[in-house]
Amino acid sequence: MKKRIFSLVLTLVMCLGLSIPVSAYSTGKVGQANTVSAGGASTGRIDKNGSLWMWGDNSYYQLGNLVSGNSQTVPIKVMDKVVSVSCSPGNTAAIKTDGSLWVWGLYSKHEDGPAKVMDNVVAVSCSSGNTAAIKTDGSLWMWGDNSLGQLGNGSSGDSSVPVKVMGDAVAVSCGDGFTAAIKTDGSLWMWGNKQQRRDGKWRGGQ
Repeated sequence: MKKRIFSLVLTLVMCLGLSIPVSAYSTGKVGQANTVSAGGASTGRIDKNGSLWMWGDNSYYQLGNLVSGNSQTVPIKVMDKVVSVSCSPGNTAAIKTDGSLWVWGLYSKHEDGPAKVMDNVVAVSCSSGNTAAIKTDGSLWMWGDNSLGQLGNGSSGDSSVPVKVMGDAVAVSCGDGFTAAIKTDGSLWMWGNKQQRRDGKWRGGQ
């Protein structure tokens, strides 16, 4: 009887074109972490000692180990004294305890490993083509791809060096072709392709 029921169910599944669920990759403990960031197919974690470890895809040097295409299934140590990390499909950024910002990866133009970009940084966010950083004085700086106006500087030209976007920023997040930031007064500002505002910034909400 059970075999007959199973046969009927299997026939129904095949006739309707349904898929039978299969188990996905199981979860697994990688190590201890205070902070983690995942972008594209790579991941970065900061352990309790402030060491940054990365693993996953390395097609664009985003793991910081100087060997493109050499993907890692086991975490590799990139640097010490790290308090924040942001991963994206094409580049990675990290803030150290002294406030210095370090970036690496193809789209950050630093394929040869981590490179220091600026000091006095308290927040950072990466997308596949650009990076945003907030300094201790609340100034928001961006650089990288600007083909969709995601740098928010009123132009469409890319920038290899940080350009100031606004002041009084407390949070920022880079998306696929657009950027969002929160100011000290709680107002949300957005710019880039998704907001159809390539000429500047748009305030979302009051």
